[in-house]
Amino acid sequence: MGTDDRLSFCALPPVVVFCDTERPYPLACLDAEARTRAERLAAALTSVEAFGSVAARTAALREATLAAAGLVRALPADDVLAGSDELPVRSPVQGYFGVRTAALTAGQTARQAAEVVYRGIADLCEAPLCGGEGGGSRVRAREVTGGLCEALGAGA
Repeated sequence: MGTDDRLSFCALPPVVVFCDTERPYPLACLDAEARTRAERLAAALTSVEAFGSVAARTAALREATLAAAGLVRALPADDVLAGSDELPVRSPVQGYFGVRTAALTAGQTARQAAEVVYRGIADLCEAPLCGGEGGGSRVRAREVTGGLCEALGAGA
């Protein structure tokens, strides 16, 4: 098996592009609507019960998914990353998981983070989780969005 055969999955478009860690991390400044959406998302994630019924958990996660989608829509459209398909794959792990790194503006960094949170919460809506796993996921999602809100200047 040649190198090209092993890395054929690298031809897939990236799922997410993270800010290059060798450069300063830019902080986004949200407008009022995006800040409100980020706060709604944080509140929606807080309402997900770790040990509630499956129906209650699913309903709360669906609300959080809608809140995350609202945040993504509230971020400026000009922050959509163009040309991510052409970004180099720096390792087989990046290729496999659809991750790339690049120099991003603060707005692009915010959009990438919000899209990751949205997709993660949307996946959790249908995930079969026991109470303990759901609680851990809720705490992690809350930590991520709290950090996202902080990084975006929205508070948590």
